[in-house]
Amino acid sequence: TLHARVYLKYGDNKMPTDSTLYDEVTNTMVEPGFGPHAHFTYLKEGTYYIYSQAGAYTADTVVYIDTASAESINVIMNLQ
Repeated sequence: TLHARVYLKYGDNKMPTDSTLYDEVTNTMVEPGFGPHAHFTYLKEGTYYIYSQAGAYTADTVVYIDTASAESINVIMNLQ
């Protein structure tokens, strides 16, 4: 199982110039019945840049959370 580190930046649509500028960072976890995933809670409405890295494999995406999706949203990232 591949474990990754997931970085979250609020209010941006591109990678920060420095890794210390991310708002939240967590490691993926594996729970029964699920592959590697990460949880972020108490996200507010707005744009988020999400970056994930596992060794030489990376992925990134931008999501917008609105009031309709604020309670729960799933983002799938395929590391390449």
